[in-house]
Amino acid sequence: MKRIASFFLILSVVLTQVFGQASAQRNSVPYHGMRLENNQKGFSITSVSKNANRITVSFSSPVNPQTIAKSNILINGKAISSSPYNAQIRFDRSGRSMEIELECQAPSGNISINGVKSFNGENLSPNTAKL
Repeated sequence: MKRIASFFLILSVVLTQVFGQASAQRNSVPYHGMRLENNQKGFSITSVSKNANRITVSFSSPVNPQTIAKSNILINGKAISSSPYNAQIRFDRSGRSMEIELECQAPSGNISINGVKSFNGENLSPNTAKL
């Protein structure tokens, strides 16, 4: 009798684990091994700041870094991959903040980020912000 009770106890624990994980993953997207909730409404730039030769762009949800290309990030219509910018890009751990380090002083004007998507597949809209 104890063996049957032990069997059902183990079975219930296993089933709880399997179905519990399935329901937790239903509303999340993977990001660098972490699960992030997929309940954002719209993917947009939330803020842009500049300090000397660095520009920090914050987003409403994590960016899919595979959709970012330096040639698609424009400052006043010029790609950051070209001179005088020759920029480097870094993301914070959450994927919601991107730092652009330029080889020159960060100018005033506009920054446009084209072709970028969030981890849940949303396109960035609007994709232009004031520096």
